[in-house]
Amino acid sequence: MIYLFLAILSSTGIIIVFKLFSRFNVNFIRAITINYIIASGYGYLSRAGHFHVVSLPQHPWCVMALIVGVIFITGFILFGLSTAHAGVAITAISSRMSVVIPVAAGFYLFSDPAPPLKLAGIAVALLSFYFIISNSGHATAMRKFIYLPLLLFMVNGCGDLMMKIAQQYRIGEEFILFLSTVFFVALILSVVVLIFYRRGGGFKFTWYDVAGGMVLGLLNWWSTVCFLRGLKAFDVSWFVPMYNVSVVAISALVGYFIFREPLRVRNWIGVVMAVGAIILMALA
Repeated sequence: MIYLFLAILSSTGIIIVFKLFSRFNVNFIRAITINYIIASGYGYLSRAGHFHVVSLPQHPWCVMALIVGVIFITGFILFGLSTAHAGVAITAISSRMSVVIPVAAGFYLFSDPAPPLKLAGIAVALLSFYFIISNSGHATAMRKFIYLPLLLFMVNGCGDLMMKIAQQYRIGEEFILFLSTVFFVALILSVVVLIFYRRGGGFKFTWYDVAGGMVLGLLNWWSTVCFLRGLKAFDVSWFVPMYNVSVVAISALVGYFIFREPLRVRNWIGVVMAVGAIILMALA
């Protein structure tokens, strides 16, 4: 149960940290780079003496790590942009509802059963998006940045699917090493982004950028590790919905009560539908 609690806590913390970036003038591209230095370094150091860098390409999951690394940094950038421009609650829901994609793909890739409750959950989840992102209290901003939570939904869903494939067919007992390599790939890509990121000052890091990136890196590492360990300790159909429901509910409350993000009746209906959709998939 501790893995579930820590995964929920750290995942919600990531959303809050991203929201605070704008208040402390943290450049999220530079912070994301620091984040991946911390996450990959922490992972590799925890496995020091158990592997050699030159042997990494020989692992059967190496190509998978490259693909997931690209998805990770793309999703993280979208996460930061969506949190800043679309809001905490909507970003949390978009990222958590992406579970629909691996669940749906499981019908074809893993021969998962498709009972009516699971199909109903997918349908309700997709419908909930209409209520969540429409006619919000900050409607003008949402119309302008509506693509961010939608893109985040698709990218995170693909990432979850690739992680599921990697865990089932490739990782074995090397998931710490695999995850560290994923973060290292994302680090390389984030450095490339910084090289071309002239508007934000490139490599001119501030103390706020470094501090924000360090906190983000630790939260990112532990949220992913606890999630993967939770998948091994609990039944997937129970752990994933409980994790997603909790993050959605807590983030919606944080966005509303702490950051004063306005949500209207139909937005709350969408939140309730999103929670209900995950529960339906859990009960299937």
